[in-house]
Amino acid sequence: MLPPEARQQIRAALAGETDLVRLTPLGTYAVRQRLLAEGRYVPLVGELSHATAAQMLGMIAEHHGPGTGREEIDRWLAAHDADGVEPLLDAVRRCAFRSRAAAMLDVLAESRPDGEAFLRTLRADPALAPIAIHHMIDSGQLSMEDLTPVEGLIGMAEQLLQVLEAEGPEAVREALAEVPDLPELGHALAHSGHPDAQGLQELRSLVIEPSLRNARRGPHVVADPGRHPRRKRPKSRGKRKR
Repeated sequence: MLPPEARQQIRAALAGETDLVRLTPLGTYAVRQRLLAEGRYVPLVGELSHATAAQMLGMIAEHHGPGTGREEIDRWLAAHDADGVEPLLDAVRRCAFRSRAAAMLDVLAESRPDGEAFLRTLRADPALAPIAIHHMIDSGQLSMEDLTPVEGLIGMAEQLLQVLEAEGPEAVREALAEVPDLPELGHALAHSGHPDAQGLQELRSLVIEPSLRNARRGPHVVADPGRHPRRKRPKSRGKRKR
């Protein structure tokens, strides 16, 4: 490893206008081996061809860009004699984590030239529709006006479940703080048809029900046990006449 002074000089030199160069295959190999020796993960296109579909999509989501991700998926499909992407969609369906499943589906959509049309076909898929709808809303491919009432509710449930998974119950409670009729929304989400029944149950038990209990109690003041209430002094009745 280079000494700190040398690394600092290299960073300073690269901060300005610099002519970029392309490594030769031998140079690329040498740099990769150096990074691997330092304990860093350096993806190599083709090394995931014999991984499971879930492993392959997950690794692409974490370590690959769109270009190499597309090539990695093509090589995986060829190695597994897959007729289409259905095995990859099955891997997304089986993923137990909402955020990871969304990342896996994003990778798959980005690898296709017809990515937007591909996601639109998934609006009818019972398991993948929530993720596809949420992705298209988030990317601007769809607006809320483009959704049916059922799709809008499923998309909302997906958004809340992803926030719950990534940031915890408090973040969801803050997001729902201004909802005027929380009991009605909670009932609608529970019966939205979203496929993640366990996630909906957690949303109700960790977010909806505690929020309703707090709303019923209302704001209250907790007395400081270290202080005593101050007694009022009796009103003066004037001086006693002698």
